[in-house]
Amino acid sequence: RIGWIGGGDAKLYAGAAIWFSGINAALLIFATGMAGLALAIGYFTTRKMRRKNNPDRKKESRIPYGLAIAVGALVMGAQAGINALL
Repeated sequence: RIGWIGGGDAKLYAGAAIWFSGINAALLIFATGMAGLALAIGYFTTRKMRRKNNPDRKKESRIPYGLAIAVGALVMGAQAGINALL
């Protein structure tokens, strides 16, 4: 309703979260947040460089947070797989 997170992002996170339980579910939130932070830093850095190259560009795009959710889920999946091997 507010427009912060789309319906697709919420469904993607719910689908990713169902694979983790307990502390790993909490760590998924952390991993997704860190991936989102890296995505935002990269986005704002490249946006600043694009403006220098084309100062007339006024259109702003939104950050695709689904990418951060996917990266967080992959990181946690790899971490959970490594823990299972140990």
